[in-house]
Amino acid sequence: MRVSHTIHSLHAHVKQRMPALASGALRRLLPYNHWGDFAYALWLYRVGQGRFPSLDSTPSRYSDRLFRMKVDGTLLNPLRQFITDKEYVKYYIGSVVGWQHTTETYRVLHGPDEVDGLELERLPCVLKPTHSSGPAMFITDPMQTLDRELMKSWFEINYYKGIREQNYKHLRPKVIVEEFFSKDGYTVPSDYKVFCFDGVPKFVQVDSDRHIFHTRNLYDTHWNRLPFTLHYPEKSEDIPRPTQLDKMLKIAARLSHPFSFIRVDMYANCSEVKVGELTNCPGSANEKVTLATGEFTLGRLFEQGEYL
Repeated sequence: MRVSHTIHSLHAHVKQRMPALASGALRRLLPYNHWGDFAYALWLYRVGQGRFPSLDSTPSRYSDRLFRMKVDGTLLNPLRQFITDKEYVKYYIGSVVGWQHTTETYRVLHGPDEVDGLELERLPCVLKPTHSSGPAMFITDPMQTLDRELMKSWFEINYYKGIREQNYKHLRPKVIVEEFFSKDGYTVPSDYKVFCFDGVPKFVQVDSDRHIFHTRNLYDTHWNRLPFTLHYPEKSEDIPRPTQLDKMLKIAARLSHPFSFIRVDMYANCSEVKVGELTNCPGSANEKVTLATGEFTLGRLFEQGEYL
């Protein structure tokens, strides 16, 4: 009985690890060119979505639309590459809607040799790689230890090779130290992510408690809650309509004007709106919509004149 249980557990572990092992092998084997990017993106989509995407010229599903944009060369647009860099995107935001809507940059590190000598003169602050997506370090207490080895490891990240989003392909590794925009200086604020189609904001994603128990709710632009979400579970209680919602939507419309699709990520309190970054391909097209009908509901938004 014990041997049988061990074999069963080993089989379950191997089965669980197979997608990761296969992804690692494919990442090393497939060339870093257009067809290699396509093949690897197709595999990641199959793992994440549990199905292959439609390769029609105008697919109906939201995730299929994102996948097509990921692999058809759209992300190689020089402006999309420029705004992917978390340092440079602030120049775009500042020039279009004003520097008051950017988080202040305190310092930019250009290599791991600069990490040991880093002294944080302004707290609280956020540290993160400018050439990747996800990693971040929040420093809110003067007695808090700065994980310098982790920061050095960020310079080794090649997000393009890991996920094949081509807008990351030519970014140089840097680490940015910037303002921590928060109501109390300690709490990580909710993210308001505005999805824009041909310069028109059409729905808002709200991420809460990202580093504790990540939840995500979706709302239309009139703040009616949508009956589905993306990837993460919904927060059971409704999130209050932001007092700055109208301003947020106007800012998102102006910033998204040059793009067929983009997500404008921002923070807001009662008096200020800050744009953190612009996201070209949310979830790298691999995040599931929790309801099958939601895929088609969001997919229609890519068509001009379609709204929720």
